[in-house]
Amino acid sequence: MQKRNNFFILAGAQSTGKTSVLLELKKQNQITIDEAARRVIVNQRRSGDNATADYDKQSYCILQHQTMLNDYLTHLTTKENIFFDRGLPDSIFTEKAINGKVRNQTLIDIEEHRYNHHVFLFPPWIKCYQKDDIRPGDFNQSIETHHHIISAYKQADYELITMPTVSVIQRVQFILNRIPSFLQH
Repeated sequence: MQKRNNFFILAGAQSTGKTSVLLELKKQNQITIDEAARRVIVNQRRSGDNATADYDKQSYCILQHQTMLNDYLTHLTTKENIFFDRGLPDSIFTEKAINGKVRNQTLIDIEEHRYNHHVFLFPPWIKCYQKDDIRPGDFNQSIETHHHIISAYKQADYELITMPTVSVIQRVQFILNRIPSFLQH
């Protein structure tokens, strides 16, 4: 098993402010990893391939999971803190939602590639909710997804730290203030 205490996940449903916080962390010279699902969808559309949640759902789940795993493996030697927009445990939710079950390999990968035990959970927040062309779901879907994400991360044995619904700067400070104590676990 590989555990990287300096790998921090920002988890949550769509449009909960994760990307805005990630961008601010990047401005503050933190290492950040963009959301794998969004990168997969954009790349699939750009290339004309169909491994998306709308078409080839099985391939989409595998590609999204593999992208997150590659993100993890690519940074194994990085000593600085890294902030991921979602992490491998999100695959539990994605695969259950799309395929009705989770692949054994997914569960093995999640167990063998551990992030910091503390995961920053972004709750649905109507003030920052926006639809986009990648994931056009409504706010009620965001609330439903939130509950499934909580379940996925608990299944993967992570401790969820709920983010306050405050400004982006205050959210970044909330995260950065907790990192020193989380690195000790």
